Amino acid sequence: MSRQHAQSVSFDELVGDAEDAPTRERRSIGSRWASFFSGLLLTLAVLASPLAMGGWWLEHDLLDTDAFVAQNADLINDSNVRDAIVAKATNTIKARVTLPAGAQAVIGDAVQKDLRAGIDAALAPDTMQQTWRALLSASHQQNVAALRGETTPADDSFTLQLGPLVDQARTQLATINAPLAAMLPDADITMPIGPTGSIEKAKPVVAIADQYATPLIAGVVIALVAGVALAAGGRMRALSRVATWLVVACAATFALARAGAWLMANLLQRQLGDAAQPLFTSVTMPLQTLATVIGVVFLVVALVSRTIFVIARRRRA
Repeated sequence: MSRQHAQSVSFDELVGDAEDAPTRERRSIGSRWASFFSGLLLTLAVLASPLAMGGWWLEHDLLDTDAFVAQNADLINDSNVRDAIVAKATNTIKARVTLPAGAQAVIGDAVQKDLRAGIDAALAPDTMQQTWRALLSASHQQNVAALRGETTPADDSFTLQLGPLVDQARTQLATINAPLAAMLPDADITMPIGPTGSIEKAKPVVAIADQYATPLIAGVVIALVAGVALAAGGRMRALSRVATWLVVACAATFALARAGAWLMANLLQRQLGDAAQPLFTSVTMPLQTLATVIGVVFLVVALVSRTIFVIARRRRA
C-alpha cells in the first residue's frame, strides 16, 4: 500500500513539473527580455548623461541672463579682466568721439588719458559692481537675442554692450573734463569680444539646446529609473553598476569643461589678452560644479547600493 502511494506521489510530482515547465520557460524568456531592455536603457542613460548636463548648463546658466550675471558678477574683481575692459572700452569709445578737425593729433592723447580716467572712476569699488552687472545684463540679453535669431549683429560676433559704462563715465568725466563728457555719444556702443562669425556658428547649438535639452534630461532620468526597475539580476546590483559608470561620465564631463575653457582661452588670447583665462573659467564653472555634485551623489549611491547588495547576498548564502 505504501509503495503504491509513493508511486502515486511521484507520478503527481512529475505531472506537476510537466505543467510548470511552460511557465518557467515563459518566465525565463521574460527575464531575458527584461535584462536586455534594462541594460539598453542604462547604457543609453550613461552615454547621454554628459549631453544632459551640458544641456542643463546651456539652458539654466549660459543662456539665462539672471543666472549668467550672478555667476560672473565677481569677474570684474579680477585685475586682468578689469584692465582689459578699461583698455578696450577706452579705445572703442574714443573712436566714437568726434573731435574738431585737426585736433586729433594735438589733443588725442589728452582725450585718451581723460577718457581712461573717467572709465577707471566708473569702475571704482563703490560703483564697480553696479556698472558691471548692468553691462553684463545688457550684453547678455543682446547676445542671446542674436543667438536665437531675434536680432542681427553688425559683424555677427559676440559683443560687450558699453552703454552702462558710458553713462557712468559721462558722470565721472563731468568733474574731470566737462567738454569731453558732453562729446560722449548717446548711442549704444558695443565692443566685439569674439571672432567674426561666432554668433552664426553657435546658433545651431543654441537651437538644439532650446528644443531638446529638457526632453533629454527627462529621458535620462526615466531611462535610469526604468533600467534599474527592470534589472533581473538584482536592482541593488544594477544600481551600483550604473552609478559607478555615471561617476565616470561626470568625471569626463568635468574634464571636457576644463579642457574647453582652456582651449577657448588660448584661441582668444590675442583678442582678450590675460582676461581670456579667467573669463572662460568663470563661464564654464557652473558645468564643472554640476558635474562634480552629480558625480559625488552617484559615488555615494554606488557605495551604498553595493554594500546593500553584498549584505543581502551573504544573508541568502
